[in-house]
Amino acid sequence: MDIKKEYALKGWLGDPCLPKGYSWDVLICSNAPFPRIISLNLQGYELMGEILRALGNLQEIQILNLANNRLNGAIPEFLANLPNLVSLDLRDNNLSGPVPRTLLYKNNSGSLFLSIEGNPRLCLSNSCDQSGDSKLRVHKRHQKVSLVVIIASSLGGVLVIVSLLVMVLLLKRRKLRVLILSEAATVGKGKLRSSSTMSGSQAFTYSEIVSITNNFQNAIGRGGYGTVFHGCLKDGRQVAVKMRSDSSRQGLKQFMAEIELSVRVHHKYLNTFLGFCEDGNNMILIYEYMSNGNLQATLSDGNSSRIMNWEQRLKIALGAAQGLEYLHCGCKPPIIHRDVKTSNILLNERMEAKLADFGLSKAWPNEVDTHISTAVVGTPGYVDPEYYITNKLNEKSDVYSFGIVLLEILSGQPSIIIDGQTQERIHIVQWITPNLEKGDIQSVVDRRMQGGYDMNSVWKVAEIAMACTQKIGIKRPTMSEVVNELKGSLNLEFARSSKTNSRRQSRSQPMNSSDPIEFEDDSLFYPSPR
Repeated sequence: MDIKKEYALKGWLGDPCLPKGYSWDVLICSNAPFPRIISLNLQGYELMGEILRALGNLQEIQILNLANNRLNGAIPEFLANLPNLVSLDLRDNNLSGPVPRTLLYKNNSGSLFLSIEGNPRLCLSNSCDQSGDSKLRVHKRHQKVSLVVIIASSLGGVLVIVSLLVMVLLLKRRKLRVLILSEAATVGKGKLRSSSTMSGSQAFTYSEIVSITNNFQNAIGRGGYGTVFHGCLKDGRQVAVKMRSDSSRQGLKQFMAEIELSVRVHHKYLNTFLGFCEDGNNMILIYEYMSNGNLQATLSDGNSSRIMNWEQRLKIALGAAQGLEYLHCGCKPPIIHRDVKTSNILLNERMEAKLADFGLSKAWPNEVDTHISTAVVGTPGYVDPEYYITNKLNEKSDVYSFGIVLLEILSGQPSIIIDGQTQERIHIVQWITPNLEKGDIQSVVDRRMQGGYDMNSVWKVAEIAMACTQKIGIKRPTMSEVVNELKGSLNLEFARSSKTNSRRQSRSQPMNSSDPIEFEDDSLFYPSPR
């Protein structure tokens, strides 16, 4: 991140090495025991300034390419201290001064392949020419040394090639492991033992699942995939065990898709995948346990102690939005969730939101395509109408679904509202739109919050939600824009609550006779001009 900031690089989002197999284009990461950057290629990125000290923190790096930029200053000594560096390319920059002796020694000994051509102010000795001669001097009497350098460089090149081959083999082995899992599930007999792991996730046997769930004693929920049971691992961690039911429409294909995607994505606001079990017809997924259930259940809970205030709702909305933004922008290729809804937003003990259920998710095939042609899946009430009509899926379909989630958070109503008298089913967008067009936000906002919110903050969320639910996808915002708007709305609510708290504190102080009397600020009860 220091490199990104100092060199003003664009487009670096999320973890550089994760999801595994989808690291940033400019680098290569190792896998074991932990992801580490082993190759960084910033050739031709128009970098300016000196070579950053932050590069010295990449202790596992083997290949560093900074060629064809506008870097200046001296070659720093710390580059020679990188223990695993086998290739350093600094060609075609504006570097000056002597080349560190350690780098030259490593180059001459064959342990490092060093390229410094195209830097006219560099010199190979400590006593550089004061006239600023534009050429590195290599005298005839040093021809033997030059020959040694050439031979050593060739050896260094061989080492680089060998290192690259090793990395390719490691990548292939990782892909093979996923393939083995897929084939085992297809055959129906490949029971992966608990000792095998995939990106930190564990393969469990069915007998272990029975032990973890205490023979499936405590069911904590049920969804389209099947029943969810509470469980506890041997190390004490609580988990949610999703067991596929025979009536589930999600079969082997969705089961494999969820495993393969879940082991790739890692984010604070995504539900953490811990393991799986494939044993004949038993297809089981294991996730971290979220003690406060899902957002849909919380919004519909009539218990007064469970009613969320506006600040809590905004934080949940922002967390889920950041999780979805990561799937769209931080993953390579981008991932479309396809089933964003309040029941797939889970809440932990701190009421922090995490997006869950990736069984229907799709990875973007390539950067050229504008959409994916696929059969329509999703939950009624949340499905993008444009996707429903055209079968053309893109990230704006998730944006539409998230807009429905925002309307539910705002109003406390479900996505499909049933009229108590006529039993007519009304979509939440149809119910809310006429009220907002009249400027009547109070008839929309969940009355259980009893007016405890900043009016501008509420209006801002309503406007975001309506923008997300535009019928035409191109008119909808991106998730990055949604995240920024939600942050602004949360700041408005923070300002209101801090103002209210400070007023309460001042009221608790005894008033002197000389203190001026202040009238109540009506802005707390009436909306400010928009």
